[in-house]
Amino acid sequence: MRRRGSITADLLKVRIAAILHDIGKPCSWANQEKWSRHIIRTCEIVSQMFGDDVAGLAMRHHTGRGYESEYRPNNDLEWLIAVSDTIASGADRPEEDHASGGRVPSLPIKRSHILSDGSEVVDKVDRVELGLFVEKLKSEFKSQHPTERIFEKLLNHLAASVLTRIPADTRAPYNDTSLYHHLKLTAAIANCACRSNQHGRHPERYRLTLVSGDANQIGVYLSQSLRIPDLRGRSSRVMLGAKAAARIFSQALGPECVLFEGGGGFLALAPASMAEEFADRAKNTFEKTTQGRCTMTTSCQEADGQRLKDNFGLVWEQAMYSLRNKKLSPRPYPTLTDADQTCDICQHEKAIHEGRPLPTTPPRNEQMCEHCYKLRAETPGTWVDTIRDQKGYLGILRMDGDNVGGLLSGRSLKVCLLYTSDAADE
Repeated sequence: MRRRGSITADLLKVRIAAILHDIGKPCSWANQEKWSRHIIRTCEIVSQMFGDDVAGLAMRHHTGRGYESEYRPNNDLEWLIAVSDTIASGADRPEEDHASGGRVPSLPIKRSHILSDGSEVVDKVDRVELGLFVEKLKSEFKSQHPTERIFEKLLNHLAASVLTRIPADTRAPYNDTSLYHHLKLTAAIANCACRSNQHGRHPERYRLTLVSGDANQIGVYLSQSLRIPDLRGRSSRVMLGAKAAARIFSQALGPECVLFEGGGGFLALAPASMAEEFADRAKNTFEKTTQGRCTMTTSCQEADGQRLKDNFGLVWEQAMYSLRNKKLSPRPYPTLTDADQTCDICQHEKAIHEGRPLPTTPPRNEQMCEHCYKLRAETPGTWVDTIRDQKGYLGILRMDGDNVGGLLSGRSLKVCLLYTSDAADE
């Protein structure tokens, strides 16, 4: 067995092996080989890229009886990759019997829509495209030494590749998750487990934390002014804040640990011992970016690996429920005196800058506080004359997702499939 030494010495190898553990699938599928053959292809490809040590670590991530003992995990780090793969695969992707090497997936490789029963195909990739991906990958990363910069370059390369269009599992209806996203989640789990010095073959012994962040009262912040430049400026500042908050995890742990970032929120994976610290730093970073005008609530939901495997979506939904309960009350604004000129945009802060002339009687210049003045300068916006229709009208459309937690937990998907099945019966 491998001795548990310095985390730093093994961490990069673990992350690279995890992000490449199924990289042999496109090659194996292109050559119409049996399912279990993909681990041999993985070893061949990774060996040319990062050497035999990383290749062996990436290859030995299966324990089924279709894999010979020499190809099964036999040390702490190999078990870490295998368990991370198991957790990332989830309960809705049953183990296939590989006693005879498994079946041969048919070409082209198809990825289905996540809300379908596997029959609605959104992507098809043929043999040629699969083969070209493998050759380009080997050429781009031939004989590399593992470094943080190389890992990020590799992750970006995979994110822009055909891996986003092929499934991690070719069996319908389990062929709706891209191979890229499966690799990224596996790498995030392995990263966090390695940092916590977690090893072994039992998922329930792995402790991980989902960290959620969500901006508070975005609508109130955005609607302080309905002028287009101000709407754009505030919207941009919220998005910049969310990116800056997510960057706390990306820089401290690695970009694979940011599972989602967009709009006014993020979702990240972190070791349990580090989650609260990073959540606080992310919150402070967001509020510094928005100058405290729009605040953020964060929530940490800890779970063991078995629970994440069985119902990742439910853990996430519970994290969202906890986050909603922690939502902060509106931030109090400073009290202004009767002599103070109030900002024309936010109607809360003291005005200290003059802007463009307003069509008032008598005419006067627009008065702005420091925050609104900076936003206007950063995002000048679009002149109404350039987007209005022939009658002088324009529309503002605001959209927000509903029941995202229900989608991720699988409840709304089951309802969707139930109605689809009922309609087909009729």
